Amino acid sequence: MSKPSPEWNTVTEGAATKINFDKIGDVFIGTLVGRTEIKPENMDPFDVWQFHAAGGEGLEEGELVNINTSYGLSELAQIAPGTLVRLQYQKDVPTNKGNPMKSFIIQTKAA
Repeated sequence: MSKPSPEWNTVTEGAATKINFDKIGDVFIGTLVGRTEIKPENMDPFDVWQFHAAGGEGLEEGELVNINTSYGLSELAQIAPGTLVRLQYQKDVPTNKGNPMKSFIIQTKAA
């Protein structure tokens, strides 16, 4: 995967890789870019959290990734872009709607 040239200002990095948390215990580590709106053609827009991956699990270091927003990740709004973040899928929490909510351990590390 090619990386943007550092002597240019990046307007967009292109399509990001989608990250899913399928199993309790799944972990993702990356540098927070921020929250952005995706506007697919013929669909309602939605927000995602974007990160640059730290590598591992088939991801290249610096690869742009998307993680769907959820109540379980709402605390990411309190973290400054550029912060190294570790997300761990902790457990499922029952809801009245029948679909369990994913609960996460969110950790940061000073650069």
